[in-house]
Amino acid sequence: MKGDFTMNSKFEKIKVLESSNTKKELNINSYGEEQARAVLKFHKQIEEYKKTPLVCLPNLASKLNVGSIYVKDESKRFLLNAFKGLGGSYAMFRILCDELNLNPDTTSLNDLLSEKYKKRLEQIEFVTCTDGNHGRGVSWASGLFGCKAHVYMPYGTAEVRAEAIRKVGPAKVEITDLSYDDTVKYALEMSKKYGWILIQDTSWDGYEKIPTWIIQGYLTMAYEITEELENLNVIPTHIFLQAGVGSMAGGMIAYFVEHYKNKKPIFTIVESNVADCIYRSAEIGDGKSYSVGGAPTTIMAGLNCGTTCSLIWPIIWNYTDFYISGSDDMAVDGMRAYAFNKGEDLKIISGESGASTMGALLGVLTESSMEEMKKKRFYAITIDFFIACFMAWVVDTIISLIVTPSPPFVMFPTACAMQLFMYWFFCKDCCKGMSPGKRIMGIQVINLKTHNIAGPLRCVVRNLCYCMNFIEFIIFFASPKGERIGDILTSTRVVEKDCNLRQELKSVVFTFIVFLFIWILGVVISYVKLKSFAM
Repeated sequence: MKGDFTMNSKFEKIKVLESSNTKKELNINSYGEEQARAVLKFHKQIEEYKKTPLVCLPNLASKLNVGSIYVKDESKRFLLNAFKGLGGSYAMFRILCDELNLNPDTTSLNDLLSEKYKKRLEQIEFVTCTDGNHGRGVSWASGLFGCKAHVYMPYGTAEVRAEAIRKVGPAKVEITDLSYDDTVKYALEMSKKYGWILIQDTSWDGYEKIPTWIIQGYLTMAYEITEELENLNVIPTHIFLQAGVGSMAGGMIAYFVEHYKNKKPIFTIVESNVADCIYRSAEIGDGKSYSVGGAPTTIMAGLNCGTTCSLIWPIIWNYTDFYISGSDDMAVDGMRAYAFNKGEDLKIISGESGASTMGALLGVLTESSMEEMKKKRFYAITIDFFIACFMAWVVDTIISLIVTPSPPFVMFPTACAMQLFMYWFFCKDCCKGMSPGKRIMGIQVINLKTHNIAGPLRCVVRNLCYCMNFIEFIIFFASPKGERIGDILTSTRVVEKDCNLRQELKSVVFTFIVFLFIWILGVVISYVKLKSFAM
């Protein structure tokens, strides 16, 4: 990203910590330009290799008032929809070269896959722990080399993630009842018990060579980025990197530091706030890495790691400028920003972990707009209130002309008007998530689960919470963004109007007809009862 901005520490969805560490020079040659070229040389030999796009988002950059925003779209990497295959495949290549006593500098992929080594490769078995994409990379790479693989996943992993790993390669997958860190230990035990080769993207004392190769595998991504930016004559000023154990983030930081030298960008590490081991380690500030215990759960499954990679921690600690710890809402915002881009910005389909950096960027740059959104919502409610009052007055006046307001019909026109007032307030957001007030203010209600316009029924249930009167408005004014109880209960959010969102009109028309029928039916029944009472 190009352009300057200022970070504060008061955000709703994210916490921002500025590094207080004094920078010093480290030996990062293992992740430098020369190593990156060697890794890229290997990856180019893979049939499915294709440089992934560096997507420019000029419209979003203009909206956020920064020079430019570039996103490395790894959803097209090796048909795996993730960058993890880079690390797994390169590490496996280096491991197999070691096992077969081959020189990796002179051995090609075709050499390794030749008939000469086929039987020996079939006898080699790998094992790893993953909460998603690393396991897919290992499974896919084991299929590429003709090896076997075993993948263990932590407690809480969705079966669909396990099935995704099985689909891309021959790995046997098992979901354990352990946390991520304990599953890593379990994979280590299995490797020792059965003689399998552990291929893990985190490290500890005595286990550093293979994680180094995995991290080096990610350098292909960094090399592609710098190559394309140089063609555009762009030098990035800020780089946001998501982190679980920190392997990818640390490797990328090392490469960019070595590449840009005295023009080093400002680096920001982004984590889930339930597994923010890097953030908490930096917050303690003694230069050591600390773990997050328990079995945390987050939609950012790829970042749900409680222990930092010890191998890469010194690089992260030394060169990172800011640390961000964010809630799941941060990832949701990022996904939505990518999927519903406007203008000439290309749409990007991203998972929760990959979108966390965009969510963090939005959180940092749009914090000041939270108060503005609150004002817009207040103005919209006020406009809707006066519209409802006008409608009620019109109905009261018309019914008063039709029905003489004498006993027992004295309050009949007013009661009918108030009932219409109430029903209209329930239905006001049903059409495209916008009441007249919201339409004027340029905002609308979306469903956080689908990232699309909130349906009519959801809007009605949301607005039923207006019945809580003072409690609803106390919550509204207390919330930084003016969220209501209705928003929380129905998983909705009020955002800037997005013309790209679509809604079927049938359900909208049906909802209005139902409530109009209920109102008319109520008026008729009330009139009949009062008429019989008068007689």
